[in-house]
Amino acid sequence: MHDKNLKLWTYSLPVALALLAPFNLLASLGMDIYLPAVPAMPGILATTPAVVQLTLTLYMIMLGVGQILFGPLSDRVGRRPVLLGGAVLFAMASFGLAATSSAYLFLVLRLIQAIAASACWSPSSRPYATSMPKRPKAPRSTAS
Repeated sequence: MHDKNLKLWTYSLPVALALLAPFNLLASLGMDIYLPAVPAMPGILATTPAVVQLTLTLYMIMLGVGQILFGPLSDRVGRRPVLLGGAVLFAMASFGLAATSSAYLFLVLRLIQAIAASACWSPSSRPYATSMPKRPKAPRSTAS
């Protein structure tokens, strides 16, 4: 009845939080660190405030859409590769964002950053949500 390949989460809740909290914070970090610089960004990037606002909007949209994509992907290929890949891609996009002065490149890197953050923030990357053994359903009685 039990799958031989099923690995149950054996760590305690504090250990799980210590391991996963940094990854789950990436999505918020991508917004909160960015917001104070928003008023100065049109001048820095030589663009309009509407384009800067678009980077915020697209980030939030991609953060939501990415979770829909990365949840099933992490169930299929494993949580660890998706989580670590998302973290590495997030870091690379963040360094690129700090170095660019082009509005178009900034927008593209911001989308990549959101995709990477959603890979780390996906519900399937949280072990207690999907790794707990499922209880068998009680058989239905046919008596009326």
